[in-house]
Amino acid sequence: MPSRAKCSHKSCYNPHDSTSLDGSFITVIFTGIQEMLNRNLKASSLFVYALVLTALAACTPATPSEPSPTTSSLTMPVELGPTSTVLPEITVTPGIELTPTLQPIPAISNSDHALGDPQAAITLLVYSDFQCPYCKAFYTAWKQIEAIHPGNVQLIFRHFPLLSLHDKADIAGAAAEIAGRSGLFWEMHDYLFEQQDEWKDLSRDAFADWISQGAESLSLDPVAFYEELAAGEALADMTQAYRSGLEAGIPGTPFIFFNGEWYRLNPSAINLEASIQLELLKETQYTEPPPAIFDADALYFAHLILDEGEIVFQLYPELAPATVASFIFLAEEGWYDDIGFHRVLAQRSVETGDPTGTGLGGPGYLLLDELSATLDFDEVGMVAMTSSGPDTNGSRFFINLIPLPQFNGARTIFGKVTQGLELLGSLEDRDPFQDLFEPYKLVIHSIRIETR
Repeated sequence: MPSRAKCSHKSCYNPHDSTSLDGSFITVIFTGIQEMLNRNLKASSLFVYALVLTALAACTPATPSEPSPTTSSLTMPVELGPTSTVLPEITVTPGIELTPTLQPIPAISNSDHALGDPQAAITLLVYSDFQCPYCKAFYTAWKQIEAIHPGNVQLIFRHFPLLSLHDKADIAGAAAEIAGRSGLFWEMHDYLFEQQDEWKDLSRDAFADWISQGAESLSLDPVAFYEELAAGEALADMTQAYRSGLEAGIPGTPFIFFNGEWYRLNPSAINLEASIQLELLKETQYTEPPPAIFDADALYFAHLILDEGEIVFQLYPELAPATVASFIFLAEEGWYDDIGFHRVLAQRSVETGDPTGTGLGGPGYLLLDELSATLDFDEVGMVAMTSSGPDTNGSRFFINLIPLPQFNGARTIFGKVTQGLELLGSLEDRDPFQDLFEPYKLVIHSIRIETR
């Protein structure tokens, strides 16, 4: 079992551990259980994958360390000039008898800090700590996702300052709340995360001074800000947020819910983007494959339209009727429009057919294998289904650029390239996760089906 990831400065529990969807190993795990997901059709969720992945690799969430019965205080006056006020002592005494108990978390309400369209297709709810480096990493990933999906993602922020681990988490959270009273919560949220390296090692008193000075950059009065901080009400709210998080069973930060489901993957930008793409794909998936009806006297060809030309392959409905019927149906529905070759093994094989670009997306149904004794991969240019095991074919297919006899009798071949194979030979290696944000070298704008 892998060890828990650690904070750079404290023993901070990261609930996502080192579990990551990035990389080929996890891709193999995911594709290996794809049948479980696809058999649930549209009701299936990416989180079926996550549950299995957690069982395989992630640490069991542990009870957070309880705070010691010591007190932290702000006792020094902030250096703001001649109008500075000497602070009364402010003490924060976290509860020391709390043990987390799993229970439903509160529903999202108007009292939550929300950023984005409330009607967005994707909602991320995060329990966060401004001093946690993993929370800063999530913040960085979120900013990238927000830029990619403007108007289609919403972020809900809830405080969970780890008072027993992070000595300034309560002050940072209180600062955000005070700024929020002036409508500047998200501005302070961004400021705290972006400047985390500057303040994370300050003393509590020095940080109170620092953040009050920083408030001026948000057009807040620094003296009034500090005095409000010193009053202690917002700090007390952070203590209560900590207690509430523990009582709800939140084990660490950032703790994320993706459309209401516990998000167990490492919340990197790539993983979040893959999750979003797969979630959005549900809106266009189908519940069952089309019937296999063909003209017995006709020959069927597929024309893949690219900027660089056409790739044409002959289809074999007589040998793989269900597969060809599904391919033609999806092509005519526009499923393959404006997608690229998401996986490339240069000079060996190329794979396409997934609108998400992750190599995990499918049409919502599965096709049985249609293996033929008359077709094999000893020749180049064979068009075959990508699968993760017996009878797990969907919409993804690959084309071999060299003989691949190891796949003989193991993949459904449903066509053969007759034109344009040289266009694929120029493609460089591409991994669907490592290169998820990279543009495609070749894009299939549409597929035209021809009968002769």
